[in-house]
Amino acid sequence: MIIGVFIRQLVRSSIINARRPAVVPPPAVHPSGKRIINFTLGDPSKVDPKAFATPEHIRIARANAVYHGEYLPPRGHLRLLDLISRETGAALDNIAITNGASEGMEKLLLAFGGQMLMPSPCFPPYLEHHDYHGKSVILYQTLGERGLDLDDLQRKIGDDTVAILVINPSNPTGKIHSRNELEGIIDIAKRAELVLVADEVYNELAFEERPMRLRELTKEVPILELGSFSKKYLMCGDRVGWFAFYNVNERLAELRDALFRLCTTRLSANAPGQLAAIAALEGGTAHLETMLLEIKQRARVMTGCLRDIPNIKIVEPQAGFYLWFGLPVGRFGNDLDFIRELANQEAVYILPGSGFTRTAVEDGRVWFRAVFLPPVEDIREGVARIRCFMASA
Repeated sequence: MIIGVFIRQLVRSSIINARRPAVVPPPAVHPSGKRIINFTLGDPSKVDPKAFATPEHIRIARANAVYHGEYLPPRGHLRLLDLISRETGAALDNIAITNGASEGMEKLLLAFGGQMLMPSPCFPPYLEHHDYHGKSVILYQTLGERGLDLDDLQRKIGDDTVAILVINPSNPTGKIHSRNELEGIIDIAKRAELVLVADEVYNELAFEERPMRLRELTKEVPILELGSFSKKYLMCGDRVGWFAFYNVNERLAELRDALFRLCTTRLSANAPGQLAAIAALEGGTAHLETMLLEIKQRARVMTGCLRDIPNIKIVEPQAGFYLWFGLPVGRFGNDLDFIRELANQEAVYILPGSGFTRTAVEDGRVWFRAVFLPPVEDIREGVARIRCFMASA
């Protein structure tokens, strides 16, 4: 029996690996001797620890937490739940701690009996969780000529659809949905009696005005919010996130209770990370002002440098760490061939768009995600190499 389960899991894992784009990881030293420039990693504290250091009070709490290795309650540390409740407005009984937002999505798919519609482009681990659990990936378009395509979203709803995932601001594009777009999604969900799943992890990393949250726009449509400490508090490796439930009706109550039961199967979420998260919420967000100034400057530099590449199409980032851009297919049949050649020749690493969209070519272009967290001089040098590579392609 156990062997049978293991084999089934192994087969599923093989399927996922076959579907995931074969991204070339940066080596420690490039064969050419060129300095490696890595635009793939969305972890500020690792990419530039001087500019994006985790606040001191969080690091101290993390260090002290090694003396407390015991299990915490399955739903999470009571103090942490209370702080999240105060921060988000969710009732204390409607919150549970997860090992990052990604575990939240995995647990959600285990509890859901039906289909969730996903935005395109989408955060790749969410797509892979769908693969692993044997669910079809159905994507609705968010980057049409007029932005979010509400007609496409409406068309994708089927008899087994139970939820719509909204990632706002977007990873990988950094785009923010307008209030009208969000209200359009809410209206569709209300008429179809669907749950809205909100990933708003980059909400407070918007460059200008903070985007509206779904829970601020409706008191009728049930909402499950996936939260995370990773980006806002520079705690990527701590792996602490949460579920929060709003406008709880009978369907959402059943889902909430199922998710809480699933939390007991892993006994406890990361205990040291939760203690660090308590310190994060108690210590405030004074670091955000400087962090946002750095991010906005680097976004401007990368966007400006990329504009010098002929025929490039750029989605202007409005939040987060990522820039989404498209290039004519040219001699490269797909994005994977492009990134391999770019890495081999120029020691510059970017991510292929097909990992976010499941489509190699869109609108006659191959698409990519680049992270603008590296120092400004690295951004300028890296984009100059991309421009040189394109000129010789």
